[in-house]
Order: sequence, then C-alpha cells, then structure tokens
Amino acid sequence: KDFAVLVLPDVLSLSDSEITAIDAFVRAGGGLVVTGEAGTRDARGQQQEMHPTLTELLGVRFGPAVDDPYPYLRLEGDWAENLGSWPIPHYGRIPQLIDVAPDVTTLATRIRSVLNTDESTYWHNNQPAPGVTTLEPIIVERSAGAGKVVVSAARLGNNKARQGHGTYRELITSLVQRVAPNPPAIEVVGTFPNTEVVVARQKDRLIVHLVTGHPVVALDVAGAAQPAAIEEVARLSEFSLRVAGALSAARVVAGAEHNLPIDDGRVTLTHLTDWETLVFRLNS
Repeated sequence: KDFAVLVLPDVLSLSDSEITAIDAFVRAGGGLVVTGEAGTRDARGQQQEMHPTLTELLGVRFGPAVDDPYPYLRLEGDWAENLGSWPIPHYGRIPQLIDVAPDVTTLATRIRSVLNTDESTYWHNNQPAPGVTTLEPIIVERSAGAGKVVVSAARLGNNKARQGHGTYRELITSLVQRVAPNPPAIEVVGTFPNTEVVVARQKDRLIVHLVTGHPVVALDVAGAAQPAAIEEVARLSEFSLRVAGALSAARVVAGAEHNLPIDDGRVTLTHLTDWETLVFRLNS
C-alpha cells in the first residue's frame, strides 16, 4: 500500500464493476495513470459514451482525434522543470480532452507539426518539425478523494519504447511518481541516456530492473538500410544508483542473489548486460 499505483495503458474497454473498483481504489488513496482512451468502447469493441463514474473520476472526457498524424507534446509547469520543455514527437493522432473539470491541472499541451501527410506529401519514418504551440491539454492531473489521477490522451507506452530519448524514457515513470502515495526514493548517479530504470516494491524489498539499449545509426536488413534502429547491447562500464533507506543490496544472477557493497544506500555495478535486476532491502 506504500506504493499503490494502477496504470491503465490503452485499456479501451472497462466493465461497470471494474470502473467501480478503480474509483474506490483511487478515492481511498491510490494513484491512477491512464494513457489512451480508457473506457470508450464496450466489450465488443464498439464505440460508447464513457461511464459517468469514470468521467467524474478522471475529470475529462475523450473527444474526437485531432487531424494531425505527427503532433508534438510540450510539458508544462514543474514537470517541464524536471524533464525539459522541448517538443516531444508523438507518432499518431491524439484525441482531444474535453469537458475538463475546473480542478484539473494541465501537464502537457499539443504542438502542431509544420506539415501533414496528404495526397501529395507523405512522410515516411522521419517526422515533420514542430510548428504552432497550442493550449490544448494532452496530459492532465487532478486529485480525487484521497488519491491522485493523471490522464494522458497520448499513447505514452508506445513512445516509451524509443530509447536514446531521455524524456521518453522518463514519461510514465515520472507520472507514476506524481500519483504514488509514497514513492521509493531512488536516484541514478550520473547520466545514462540509454538505460531505463524500472522499480517495483515488495514489502521491505525494492526490486530495480535496469534495461539498457544502444541506438545505432542504421541497420542493414535484406540489403535495405533501416534508419534509427535500436540495438539491445549494453555499452556501460559501470552504473551507480542510490536508494534512500537501503540496508543491503544484491545483484540477481541466474536466479540467485549476490550481495553488493553498499555505502549510504549507494551501489555501483560493473560489466552490465542489457538486463540487470537488483534487490534492495529497506528499513521497514
């Protein structure tokens, strides 16, 4: 319960009982992160109106998609201070957020691209540059009962797969931290643009996964050069991170835990593979 957050990535269909349970969970103090048009389709995939309970919980409704296949996101407020305010590309149209409640705070707005694909112009792989900045909300947050809710009309899960872009990698993680009642205090020491840190809490243990990939300029597939490919190869000599309140740390190798030296919650790994798992025991 110390790190109670529910993430709904592109869950289009939700039953009445599921919505009731989610609403009770948040209002009792849980955190909720919604990406994509949650609850907008029935069990058969047909378009439907959002359930009133879900609309009231989220503080917004999903409207029609804007006719802009390559929009950008602009982070706002304190979120931008932490992650940066430069335009973030998003592949695919984003639905509008409408009927926004007065107590909703905007975390990100939409930037139009300078050109769109049409009958005479087609963009393949490369995205048009960002153009006009709008005030249209894309990601919002609000309090609901004792809990917090974040809603993103953008499909962040798909974007998050693009390694090599620091903000992409941190988008969902930072949103989970915003709504978590008591998120674990973990700090990456140094800058590692191609490593994603995934954290889970199990009572007095913190499980940390490190996923490392190295972006390459091109990949030759069947004689055709493919730009901006991702090669899952770790190229780090060492990686350090600090966990507040950690009493011990271990590295998981072949299913077994091997203790690591720890100093004031800080550990350093050497000879990393593309997937590492660490276990920290916390002061309960």
